[in-house]
Amino acid sequence: MRLFLACIAALLTVQLSPVRAQERPYEPPTLADSTDWAAYLPPHGSPASPLGFWRGVITRDGASQIIELDIAPNDTIPRDPETGAQALVVRCTVPDWFAWPGYACGQDAVYAEGTLTTRLLYGLRVPMRLDSTYGELVGVAEGVPTPVTAHFRRAVRPAQPAIRTVELSVPSGDATMAGTLVLPDRPGAHPAVVFVHGRGRASRQREPYREQANVLARHGIAAFVYDKRGVAASTGDFDAANLHDHADDVAAIMQALAARADIDAAQVGLHGTSAGGWVVTIAQAASPIPPAFVVTKIGPFESVYDQQWHVAEAYMAERDYTPAQIAAAIDYVKLESGTDASDAAVQAMVDGAAQAEAEGWDDILVDPPMTRATLEASWARVNRYDPADDLARMTMPVLAFFGAEDYVVHPAYNIPAFEAAMTANGNPDATAVVLRGMDHSLENPNGLRTFDGDRSTRYHYLWNRIAAGYGETLLAWLQEHVTLAE
Repeated sequence: MRLFLACIAALLTVQLSPVRAQERPYEPPTLADSTDWAAYLPPHGSPASPLGFWRGVITRDGASQIIELDIAPNDTIPRDPETGAQALVVRCTVPDWFAWPGYACGQDAVYAEGTLTTRLLYGLRVPMRLDSTYGELVGVAEGVPTPVTAHFRRAVRPAQPAIRTVELSVPSGDATMAGTLVLPDRPGAHPAVVFVHGRGRASRQREPYREQANVLARHGIAAFVYDKRGVAASTGDFDAANLHDHADDVAAIMQALAARADIDAAQVGLHGTSAGGWVVTIAQAASPIPPAFVVTKIGPFESVYDQQWHVAEAYMAERDYTPAQIAAAIDYVKLESGTDASDAAVQAMVDGAAQAEAEGWDDILVDPPMTRATLEASWARVNRYDPADDLARMTMPVLAFFGAEDYVVHPAYNIPAFEAAMTANGNPDATAVVLRGMDHSLENPNGLRTFDGDRSTRYHYLWNRIAAGYGETLLAWLQEHVTLAE
């Protein structure tokens, strides 16, 4: 027995003894520094391809404009028969231009030998070298007196809340308004905004309106954009319509929206731009369903008559015309906007137009009336309107935007009229906002701005054109005045 146990112990000793490896010098693995790893590039967002979503800047004179690019194949252009290259379309978006849609800035972009050549904003043609290691596009614009550099990096396209659209036809008297209702893509009765056009033949595809509707819907507020009567898919006679006819259309739209299960009937409001401000002022007073709120964007609160001659006054004063010429222009516009249709009035219009042409201020004249018929058909006479009585009924929350450099709806005339009317009717929730440096489109022109102070004077290119503060204020104000569907 002892012999057996001794044998087992010996066997275990042998099995548990460490095995010594054969000693040899260390040899590092061979690293494939020169290997081409192209076969292992990401299947999406490849650094070696210009296709995809990019974010970056164009810079001029020390000022940068943020831009997003969406680059895709352009299937509408045949491939190059010799090289087989596919044409590209580059879509540009400026994130800080509120509700301004992206557009095809480069519809015939070309990518060849590692360089993407395309147009960007402001008509700039920029060849950009693709850095395939880091996924960057870098270049300098062609044919510009001051260098404009472009630098973009591949980025992940930002997620956006889903929205849905419903096409609607709304009867309004002898016409039918065709429009699109943009809704948050979730159940509930949503607050809604009706976007009301300004003067002219405008449709729902007018980009700022539709894109603003999309933005509001992504924030939980439905929006309706439509074709004005007699425009695009809407029926009716546009040429025969006046401000009151357009207000009737808006009232009909409000009633149609309020009848829908996906719209909160108590939270339907209006947003009127330019002459659309007069339209919503009429509609809020006459509609069987008063709006829950009113927003005006460079909308007037004075009469058509006063607004017309105030435009002439401001326009002429900005351009250094003489006091006598300014007075003559004001007299001309007052006569055109007034009520006198006598032969003497017509002759005064003819003489005024001749004087304007001779003195070089005829650029303020739009189709000057030369007969009694054309005088009576002038826009100011067809749309003769004083909002004073209707403003007395504007007791719902009101937000009014003005541009400090807007001579069409001059804040110096319209803000006092707005504040006086809101004070007189006892409206406790009326807000006026003036956006400095902005014109009648709530934009500012490209140009140079000066920075003064501790440093020496320097000039920087002014890229941005959309008013900063409009979009943020509109959204915040609406969110304070509506209740979103849960």
